[in-house]
Amino acid sequence: SQDGDGGGRLAALLPPPVLSAAQLQVCRAEQQPGELLVTAPRAYHISVSHGITVSESATFATEEWLPFGLTAHTAAQQQQHAAGGGGVGVGGGPLPFCFEELVLRAACNEPSVRASAALLAVLEPLAASHAAHLSSLAEAGVQLVEEPPRARCAPPAAARRSGKGG
Repeated sequence: SQDGDGGGRLAALLPPPVLSAAQLQVCRAEQQPGELLVTAPRAYHISVSHGITVSESATFATEEWLPFGLTAHTAAQQQQHAAGGGGVGVGGGPLPFCFEELVLRAACNEPSVRASAALLAVLEPLAASHAAHLSSLAEAGVQLVEEPPRARCAPPAAARRSGKGG
């Protein structure tokens, strides 16, 4: 649940039997050496350590995650606008990363057609949203003072090695 201020923080940590009694799915996993645990999109997780712990984690996303990322990005924007702007993320702090930049950088460096198609499906609504915002600003009389430099995608590493790409 949320704490009511739109920050997305957990209000309480409930014991698993309480969650199960409310018909919420709860599972327990013990990670063994060499095993990976994957947290599903829109799922919560917690880890508990007893004593000294050495741990390592890596956050990554496959193209199947992109629709979930776009949904989370849209929800964060709505929370930000409801709170009056300011780039507010979980816990009231700044957003952890720029979703648009993540998608654009991935699109610039992705040689796979399948992943590029998935990225395009996310870029199109982002571009439409930005175009609508720019149009609103123009209608309000805001004028562009200086043309910003255009970002260029670096060619994939294989194209750089072969001297192709631009």
